[in-house]
Amino acid sequence: MKPLMTPSEVVAAAFENSEAFDTGKITPATILEAQRKFLRPALGNLYGPLLADGFPDLLEEYLKAPLALYVKWLVMPSLAVQCGNTGIVTPKADTFSPADARPLAHARRAVKVSANALLRCAVEHIAANPQRYPGFEPGRPVRATGGIVF
Repeated sequence: MKPLMTPSEVVAAAFENSEAFDTGKITPATILEAQRKFLRPALGNLYGPLLADGFPDLLEEYLKAPLALYVKWLVMPSLAVQCGNTGIVTPKADTFSPADARPLAHARRAVKVSANALLRCAVEHIAANPQRYPGFEPGRPVRATGGIVF
């Protein structure tokens, strides 16, 4: 399975101040994880053709934005707390202080709600255009709020 976006595309789409963000913090494995957890369940039988470059317009216009936000949601905890040879540490710069658990949880929730809304729009677009996406059988619906796809 191949990632549907590059780390650079994810950073440009999902992170404010993307020019200062280290794209190395976004890995192809994280992008694949987001695809499997969120896109595959919602897209149902269109997911396979999407991976085979079957719907490039759908990917560009509707799916890259929520995918980038889902990747952001996945990496946010590792941006707040890092594990390395010195143990589990919280990065600290001269002009910023790390977010506590509550602000981090709130920020992650907001990112997930936005991603879910964008993915719902994509699924609604697909369902409204059966001629462009023949045989579409939706997967599990995207939850309106909260943060899980079920």
